[in-house]
Amino acid sequence: MKRASRATGASRFLLLGLGVIIALLGLALAVGGVRLVSLGGSWYFLIGGVAMALAGLLIARRNTAGAWLFAAFWRARPFGRWRMWGWCSGRCFRGCSCSR
Repeated sequence: MKRASRATGASRFLLLGLGVIIALLGLALAVGGVRLVSLGGSWYFLIGGVAMALAGLLIARRNTAGAWLFAAFWRARPFGRWRMWGWCSGRCFRGCSCSR
C-alpha cells in the first residue's frame, strides 16, 4: 500500500516559498543581532533570527517541526521585548538592579 504524500502540487510550492521567506527574514534578523551583540546589546535578535531561519528551512523541507519552532519563537517574543525594553534601556521594574 502506497503512503500518500502530506503535501502535493500547489501546497508544496507554497510551503517552499513560505519557508524561504521566513528563512531570509530570520537571516536578516540574525545579522542585525550579531551587530547588536557586538555593540554589547541584547542577544534577543540573534537567537530569534537563528530560530526563525531554522524554522524557515524546516518549513521549506515540509517538516512540521519548523511550524512548531516558529510558533515557539512567536510565543516567546513578549518575553524578549520585556527584557530588551526593561533591562537594556536602564528602566527598572520592581526594584531590579540595572547595569547602567
